[in-house]
Amino acid sequence: MTLLSNISILVLILAVIAISMLYARLLKRCMKEIEEREKEIAGLVDKIRAMQVAGNKTSTTPKKTRKTSTGK
Repeated sequence: MTLLSNISILVLILAVIAISMLYARLLKRCMKEIEEREKEIAGLVDKIRAMQVAGNKTSTTPKKTRKTSTGK
């Protein structure tokens, strides 16, 4: 093989390594963001459940249902 083809193969290998490193960094950042959003959603779900429990404890009377019109 000639020197030029050896250099081009080396450049190609280095480009693949660089792209792989960039992809790994991007993937790591996305995974971190997903974990943060999961924690945020879990916190919101906990707040909603706490509000539902608090609402169930305070209201002892059944809620009134809305009557629908029959169209007459």
